[in-house]
Amino acid sequence: MVTIPVKAVCTIEIRDGKRLEVVLKQADVLGGAAKNLIESQLDKINPIFDVADLPIEVNLMSVEADGGRVVVLGEVVGVK
Repeated sequence: MVTIPVKAVCTIEIRDGKRLEVVLKQADVLGGAAKNLIESQLDKINPIFDVADLPIEVNLMSVEADGGRVVVLGEVVGVK
C-alpha cells in the first residue's frame, strides 16, 4: 500500500436558494493539482442537501460551519 498525501480546501455553498453543495476551492496531491479528480468525486455527492426533499417550501438564506457542525438558516415560504 502506498500513502499519498492529499490536501483539499472546500466550502459549503447555497445554490439557487434550494441546495447545499460542497465546492472545491483548492486541491493538491504530491505537489500537483488534483482539482478535476476531486471535483468528479464531489459531483457524485452533491447536492448534500436539497429542500425539494422537504414537505415544505423553503428558501435557504445562509450556511455556516462552526465547531464541527453546519448551521443552515432558511425561510419557510409555503406548504407543498
